[in-house]
Amino acid sequence: MSDVDDWTNLVALEEAEDGRGSREEGVTQFSGAGKFTILSLLVLLPRYQSAGSNDLLLKPQALVGLDWFTFSVYRINRLLADKATFGLLFDIDGVLVRSNRVLPDVRETFLRLVDSNKKFRVPTVFVTNAGNKLRQQKASQLTNWLGVEVSEEQVVMAHSPLSLFTPFHNKHALLSGQGPVVDIAKDLGFTNVTTMETLRDTFPSLDAVNHERYNPAPSALGPYFKPVEVVVLFGEPVRWETSLQLLIDILMTNGLPNNAPNEIIYPHIPVLACNMDLQWMAAACMPRFGHGAFLICLENLYKKITEKDLIYTALIGKPSEITYHHAHQLIMKQAKEIGVADEMKTLYAI
Repeated sequence: MSDVDDWTNLVALEEAEDGRGSREEGVTQFSGAGKFTILSLLVLLPRYQSAGSNDLLLKPQALVGLDWFTFSVYRINRLLADKATFGLLFDIDGVLVRSNRVLPDVRETFLRLVDSNKKFRVPTVFVTNAGNKLRQQKASQLTNWLGVEVSEEQVVMAHSPLSLFTPFHNKHALLSGQGPVVDIAKDLGFTNVTTMETLRDTFPSLDAVNHERYNPAPSALGPYFKPVEVVVLFGEPVRWETSLQLLIDILMTNGLPNNAPNEIIYPHIPVLACNMDLQWMAAACMPRFGHGAFLICLENLYKKITEKDLIYTALIGKPSEITYHHAHQLIMKQAKEIGVADEMKTLYAI
């Protein structure tokens, strides 16, 4: 496709926004927000390379050679000529940073999105499928990366919508993932949690794949273990074979892995899974396995062993609707603080 074709597609999108045309690609109707439309600017100019000029943000005639991120903010700056009528949903990995390296022009671009007091001029939320940090930790990381102050209330992690799942908060939850999973769970509202490591230590005979780690000696904690009532999968674990084995055990025994049932109990206990990404882009030249790859392994093992489908009570993280509902709530909270809630019409997903 030529540059002219890309420009034609851009004009078609602008006409759709003005009510003079229509465009399906890159436009997502957000049913939960009523009057809102989410426009994905990522699809517009993915092949352009940055010319490295600040003037590109100001001059439409300079768009040839413009990278998609800078062009997206060029569009935003045009809209900021008047009172903001839109909000911004920024992806992080692969869009703003790659393997903890801030991509070119990102810091300078974000300086254009804040006022003289370094406050965002429009409601802005960062939506990521990462799940190995607390929201405050990610906000601090974004502040260092972007050179502008990012608050906890501007961050939606893959697990953030779990704060809405109050019926599960007082149930005994088994946690899987990396990072401070206990702190994350408690921050979300969970009050009674067990990690995969604790489960393994409680029932050491269950983890038998790695012969060097295998220790079938009984634990004194086993008899006092309360049944797991809900499984929470924050993200891909480190030792997949251990997590897969223990999760299958929990699902097949109704949460009490030291008691083999006479028959498989189905449906199994609830499973809440965050981040469905099959792969993600890191420092390597090709994408790496994401949590979605782990979920595929879990689903297929459960199906092969039980001849039944694994059931997710909830799948959250992008692109699930509940994640964008949660982001919309945060956007509207900011819009009220800025004083533009009544003018909000569009959310731009970048």
